[in-house]
Amino acid sequence: MRGMSRPAGVTVIATFSLLGSLLLFGLSVLMLLVYLFAPMLRSNVNTSAAPPQAAFLVSFFFLLAPAVWGLTSSIGLYRSKRWARISTLIFSGILIFMGVLTPLFLLAIPLPETPRADPAIMSRLKVFLTVFYLLLASIGAWWMIYLTRPKVKECFMTGVAQGEPSRRPTSVSVIAWIMIVSACFVPINLVMSLPAMIFGSVVTGWYAKVLMILYSAALLLGGIGLLKLNSFARNFTIGYFLFGIVNGLVSYFRPGSEERMRQLLEAMPASFQTPNPPSFNPFIFSMMMIPLMLVPVYFLVRNRRAFEPVSVPPPPPAAAD
Repeated sequence: MRGMSRPAGVTVIATFSLLGSLLLFGLSVLMLLVYLFAPMLRSNVNTSAAPPQAAFLVSFFFLLAPAVWGLTSSIGLYRSKRWARISTLIFSGILIFMGVLTPLFLLAIPLPETPRADPAIMSRLKVFLTVFYLLLASIGAWWMIYLTRPKVKECFMTGVAQGEPSRRPTSVSVIAWIMIVSACFVPINLVMSLPAMIFGSVVTGWYAKVLMILYSAALLLGGIGLLKLNSFARNFTIGYFLFGIVNGLVSYFRPGSEERMRQLLEAMPASFQTPNPPSFNPFIFSMMMIPLMLVPVYFLVRNRRAFEPVSVPPPPPAAAD
């Protein structure tokens, strides 16, 4: 880029992201191949012990999306594009979210029992998954801290008018894009006809689809509004996450939570059900989800002044003749 070389740390992050994205892309292709050839594989194995075929198709989409996203952002980082820095920061936030969420999720919902499996191997698998996801969270934190350093940020300001810095805080941009990206995954829930839970009630069929559509619309409305620094969108997004906290508290601590989770799992499509459903710990699950929902609320409250209208100074008085 003109006038300023790309920092070595940005090159390292771009290369790391590129290699990881290529790995994800390869895994997504592998999941697609397994899905396509699963019927032939099932003819030679015990059908009841084989993984559900739909899981491979879902894995394909969930691996392909971040792979394409990471490849695009990596190329943008090599070219010192401003949008690539923001995109990588959003990706970092997702890495931190998933890296912290999954180990807690393993505590709340243990791995289901597998017949004829050595318990020691399952325990080692849980330790491996915990270390792996904490490593992802550490990588996301490293990217987040480095790319928000003032000197690094200046290297991505090519094409931005001098004296007109963006009024939108980085944290608000990350929250907005995470909401928009999350809304893009809702159609998968609609196609798979997944159930939902609201205030401790399990909803299925068209009721669940309507609820998912409303959630998607809320995510898009809030995310797009935050990008425009709309004050209504800020209040709406705060209300959305507070609603999620209340919904979680009622769903997890209302008497009969264990039975409701069993109903939720039974309402899943047959291809997602397992012979031995995992147990559910409502306390750990709530301690995992509620603090994560409070994070965007904190940043939106902290950056409330960014949503205030910009006061335009009055023009200077005309000079007398």
